[in-house]
Amino acid sequence: MNKNYKRVQRTGILLASLFALTACGSGDGETADSQTLRFTNFDPEHMAGPQTKAMGESLQEDTDGRISFDYYWNGSLLPGPEVPSGIAGGTADIGLMLTAYTPEDFPIGDWSESLMSLPAMDHPAGILQSAATHADVVLSNEDILQEFSDQGLKVLAPVVPYSNFDLLCVDPVTDLESAEGKRVRVAGEVWADEAAALGMQPVNLEPGEIYEGLQRGVIDCVVHHPPGYIGNSTWEVAKHYTTVPFSGAMAYLVMSEDVWEGLSAEDQQAFVDASAVYFSEFEQKSLQDYAEFAEDGENEHDISWHEPDDALIDELQTHQEEARAGLSSDAPEALSDPDAYIEAYEDGMSDWSVKLETTNLNLEDFNDEATAYLEAPNMEISEYEDLILEGVFNEHATSE
Repeated sequence: MNKNYKRVQRTGILLASLFALTACGSGDGETADSQTLRFTNFDPEHMAGPQTKAMGESLQEDTDGRISFDYYWNGSLLPGPEVPSGIAGGTADIGLMLTAYTPEDFPIGDWSESLMSLPAMDHPAGILQSAATHADVVLSNEDILQEFSDQGLKVLAPVVPYSNFDLLCVDPVTDLESAEGKRVRVAGEVWADEAAALGMQPVNLEPGEIYEGLQRGVIDCVVHHPPGYIGNSTWEVAKHYTTVPFSGAMAYLVMSEDVWEGLSAEDQQAFVDASAVYFSEFEQKSLQDYAEFAEDGENEHDISWHEPDDALIDELQTHQEEARAGLSSDAPEALSDPDAYIEAYEDGMSDWSVKLETTNLNLEDFNDEATAYLEAPNMEISEYEDLILEGVFNEHATSE
């Protein structure tokens, strides 16, 4: 982006913010009188509401009601692909985004998606392990934070909705023979390559087209995840669920960097604390969605569960290992040390595995996947939340 243009654009955002907000802090310790920020969500309220509203409540409490949110759901303010530019341009102030929508603007974020194929612990620990690793690595790496800053964005909370994507099909797909030639909707290049490695035919459809695509036979399957099968109602038209360990997904809660820099130091800390609340509630909502899929999928939607055979898993994992092996040589120029970045993810997954096994999560209670889906929301995760707040969010906020 042209630097002069960016300077003019950011000046415009600041002027707009002065009109939109009652008062802004200066970042030097002064405290704002009142601010209402626009929080954009591309998901509907029933999917994004719990974590978003929990963050808003945390901010209101910590700022004595001076900072609040106006909530916009289901892409009503900004659709998913427009969230980064819309926040940088002043249409919204804060929101959740995916780098996969605009990979040309976030080459490090897009490149790193393949790291979500690193082997994770079984559900539900895998989600908590992957999420903690993702947040820790991103918030401690200057290169990827600068990538967001170059787009006018401040990263508040890197999150992982799902440690793995899986497969929902009209007919059972459990082995390479049944996968061969199946037309499958995928969300991006990583999953397209993985599906192709299994002999499937990747298809690009907008989220709103998936239901009808399955219904009309345009596609046979979708690579997604249980919360997505619920949110897009695809479990109404495709009844065969296979736990194929496709790569998971990365997401980022971001806000306008100019709005961030206009906050007092006190209010910036309130945002750090509230971002940790968002992070924890986000992961908890994901666990609740998996439980809903397990219970209602069987009882109300006649979903049949299938396990993939060893040959299919071996084929997929071989592809994933080869993709990760080629990452370093294919890294974006903006990433100064690709090997260290990859190693940070690998070490993080190992370290968080140990931490989770020594917390009070009682992971040994989950004997099988269906039980883990159903019972995970009942876990006591306060010890995990404390580790995240002190060891990740406050640690990196202090070091900035």
